[in-house]
Amino acid sequence: MLLYNKYFAIQYLKSIVLIFFIALALIFLIDISEISRRLADVSDVSLINIVILSLYKLPSTFEEVSPVIILFGTLLFLNKLSRHSELIISNASGLSFWQVITPPAVISILFGLFVVFIIDPLGIQYKDNFSLLERDVKGENKFINLEDEKEFWSSQKNSTGELIVNAEQVYLNQLTLIDATFLQFDDNQNLLEKYDSTYAKFEANQWILHNVWADMEGKSREYLEIYKIETNSNELLMFEDAIKNSNQSIWTILGVIKKLNLNSISTTKHIVDLNFLIAMPALMLALVLTAACFCVKLFRVQHSIFMVILGIIVGLLLFFVNHISYILSENEIFNPILGAWWHIITVILIATKVLISREDG
Repeated sequence: MLLYNKYFAIQYLKSIVLIFFIALALIFLIDISEISRRLADVSDVSLINIVILSLYKLPSTFEEVSPVIILFGTLLFLNKLSRHSELIISNASGLSFWQVITPPAVISILFGLFVVFIIDPLGIQYKDNFSLLERDVKGENKFINLEDEKEFWSSQKNSTGELIVNAEQVYLNQLTLIDATFLQFDDNQNLLEKYDSTYAKFEANQWILHNVWADMEGKSREYLEIYKIETNSNELLMFEDAIKNSNQSIWTILGVIKKLNLNSISTTKHIVDLNFLIAMPALMLALVLTAACFCVKLFRVQHSIFMVILGIIVGLLLFFVNHISYILSENEIFNPILGAWWHIITVILIATKVLISREDG
């Protein structure tokens, strides 16, 4: 590595690390405040539990704000070079602005890969741990839904007739339903039995219900610790909605897409997620080039501050456009590939044109 590349890379890493720790501290404090508020009604919650819950939330929240870290880190790096007249010195020594910006560009791409391959899977796993610990602290059953926007509904068949299953929540990784109700009908659609369970697990073509209140035809309501109900439905079809809407990391998403395709189940969300994960390093690069557009020229101090603020606004605009594009793609308004890349490619081309124009005068 050339000496100037090493120098600029170290200076950029210092800026990124500084913004990184500031962002982590702010996220951590906000999470502690939010979790403390949510658990205010729990009498025996400890500070250690709140801290651990906050730590579990860090990876997923950090992933969401990682583009902002790159934006602020790049602006800080370039502004520091400008204030110390290092841009003038590098230009006078024959270095072009492209040679100055190349190390940050490469680091930003590597940072994007780090987020995709490490932070995103950690965030998904720690969401799991967060949900389990939160429910344990609240004194509730340890299984909890990770995708709790929707109730679980399923119509199934068994030897008796139709079985209707409803649950408040579903823990997909363990094939477990929380606060589940099972309605057993005969072949003539007559209701025979009703079971209300704290949680129910699916194992080998049967539901294993725990902590059950059973209402059976001709019998009074009774409590059962465990009760088993057979079902002819397979796991994938039963959990179709949950699997379609689950969060998958780059390591598992291709397998889930293949599995859903084999069963003719919509893969829209996962295809969108895959394209946006692949586009993450390019988004980081686009933010570096965007920030560079506002720092390539030397300005007086007051103008320099104005250009930094303008760079922040434009960079945040790209960040929000990326989020809106994701929503539109998920709702099938945009093609997933188009939704993930149109704004990134547009910004990279515009920023490159601006930088070339300013470099060449």
